[in-house]
Amino acid sequence: MYIVAPLIYFERQSTRINLIGKRLRQILETAVLLVIVGTVFAGFSVSLLGILLALAFLMGALSTPTDATATESVLEGLIVPERQENILKMESLFNDASGIILVTAMALWVKNGQFNYQQTFFDFLRSAGGGIIIGIMAALVMISFRQFLGRINHDAYNAQILLFVSTPFFIYFIAEELKVSGIIAVVCAGLMQNSESVRSRFITPRQFHNGLVLLRLLRELLNNTIFVILGLLVVRIIRDDFIIGNTNSQWIVIGILLYITN
Repeated sequence: MYIVAPLIYFERQSTRINLIGKRLRQILETAVLLVIVGTVFAGFSVSLLGILLALAFLMGALSTPTDATATESVLEGLIVPERQENILKMESLFNDASGIILVTAMALWVKNGQFNYQQTFFDFLRSAGGGIIIGIMAALVMISFRQFLGRINHDAYNAQILLFVSTPFFIYFIAEELKVSGIIAVVCAGLMQNSESVRSRFITPRQFHNGLVLLRLLRELLNNTIFVILGLLVVRIIRDDFIIGNTNSQWIVIGILLYITN
């Protein structure tokens, strides 16, 4: 909530909302179809090593492609074909919801011993659709309030910044409380914010420029924070849980297999 939600919100503000309609098919293919196919291939591959099928599919769902934050960081300063870069950006918009819902469904499969196809499908529609609706509505409310504040007080810059920074937390919390995808809600809100910023860039140019500087700073801080946390987790796992033996050797093989399959 405190790192991923604002990071996704700020990253989506660099994506124009009109690109979504143009590349809707590409988004569905990569963010939904690719995740499902990756889970199936990885699950069946791991099950060949003697792992329970439900547990194998859970690991497959956990290893599906996530957002492109890491990709953007790793490829910084490198020349990447524009088509591949655009595919990654579009794929990162909505795949978190499909991945999280798949992981939840597979975890229930492990727990209950059966996989409910219909429930998983309807959960995905409810979570994604509800997240889109909540994200758009909440973004419109926040944008309207900021515009109203700007009209009654042109010098309310600090208040505008405070609202801008707090918006992703507010939207994510509301969406999760309503049992829909907070990630999807934050994504849609970020796209709405981009649309509003483009329209108002010549009305308040100083505020628009300062907002861009703040946006880059926050993205850099949050990206670095994520990698610091991941590094600490890896060290703790190796220090506390990694003991050379037959069982751990099997898990290492499983990890390599998941990597190759994806």
